[in-house]
Amino acid sequence: MIKLKKLITIFALAGSLICTLSADDKLIINAKKFTSDDKKGISVFTGNVDMKRSKDILKSDKLVVYMTPKPKNNEKIDRKAEKFVATGNVDFLVYSKEKVYKGKGDKVIYDPKSSKYTIIGNGYLEEKNEGTKLYGDKIFLDEITGKANIEGSDKKPVKFIMNIESKK
Repeated sequence: MIKLKKLITIFALAGSLICTLSADDKLIINAKKFTSDDKKGISVFTGNVDMKRSKDILKSDKLVVYMTPKPKNNEKIDRKAEKFVATGNVDFLVYSKEKVYKGKGDKVIYDPKSSKYTIIGNGYLEEKNEGTKLYGDKIFLDEITGKANIEGSDKKPVKFIMNIESKK
């Protein structure tokens, strides 16, 4: 009976992840291992993590999804994903309204409320339509405005590569 209750809780939490998106979108996460803590609202996916939503793709070694915590009084609420943290060989492709971004990093944090990405460690971000490439220790991307801020260091300065048409 306990195993069945735990299994139902896991499916309910996974269902909550999918329900955080619009009816047309589905969040699909494949991984070798899945653990969750329903009370804390944390789901952990490890081993060849592959997350897809619409055309967006994220791959990593580990993905932690932070959900709205379950109320202590067991009141029913619509639980929503508050933050996604991917670590280890993170690689992603994101389609915004007007742009397509391809990125990599040691760690990528996504805040769905603000549609902001933070790429930490060996950061790389390419805007596919224009071919602009950014490299840095920390890259901050606002998916809504398309604005990016990049931080480097003395050993690894920010690198910006852009295609320019020459006048001939």
